[in-house]
Amino acid sequence: MAKNTEEKEILKSFVNFRRKEQPVQTETTSGSDVMFDTRYIKNSSALISDALQKGFDVLQMANGDIVTTGTKTVVYKYTWDEAAGKLKRTSVSSKKVGASELENEEEIVGEALEGVE
Repeated sequence: MAKNTEEKEILKSFVNFRRKEQPVQTETTSGSDVMFDTRYIKNSSALISDALQKGFDVLQMANGDIVTTGTKTVVYKYTWDEAAGKLKRTSVSSKKVGASELENEEEIVGEALEGVE
């Protein structure tokens, strides 16, 4: 019987504690942490998800700033113009790093090396 009374006292204590607690804020007010702002969470998660899908590195700072870094590969193909006596750019390809893009770049390099021995 003492155990049952003890459990009831603990439960009463918890309920009284919860009544005194302030409700959780859903919107930020000036001076509050941006990480708890629902608008920030929605926008930042979309931005971070998009950046990660593109292969970027993402750094989210404690103050809410987000830094993304990525690599863009650019391939230039030059052909020797005998008449002008100089190299001329014949094609330009700009791709983000990824498996399918690397295959296209390999094709361009392969084409450039055709006939060279």
